[in-house]
Amino acid sequence: AACLTGEAVRAVSLCAEAGEHCGPPAFAEIALDVGTMLARDPAMAAAHVDAVRCYLTLSQEVADRGLRYRVEDLRATLFGQLGQADAAHACSQRARAEVESMSQRLPRAHRELLAEHPWIRAVQSLRLVP
Repeated sequence: AACLTGEAVRAVSLCAEAGEHCGPPAFAEIALDVGTMLARDPAMAAAHVDAVRCYLTLSQEVADRGLRYRVEDLRATLFGQLGQADAAHACSQRARAEVESMSQRLPRAHRELLAEHPWIRAVQSLRLVP
């Protein structure tokens, strides 16, 4: 609910609690939701830099490989907003590596479908980080 109402500090706090009390798949979903909220609104993220930094620490290890690439992509965006180009680049590289790893395990037809998905295309697109 905190993500829906744009409460950055509360959402990050709940993400921290989820990391302690939820299993890896649930935590991955929550980390994805919180990261999406923060990355979509640069003004909110700029107003809550401490919460963004806390989120970046919390989301370093996402065990769910099906969501890890998306969380890493969001982390890249947030690091970019903080002006940390090296960290943003590293997260983008990890996101791309996760996509490649997932893709390699799929039959060709499924790999082609995966490549057309908007999330995958976004991760694979070249982004200039400030």
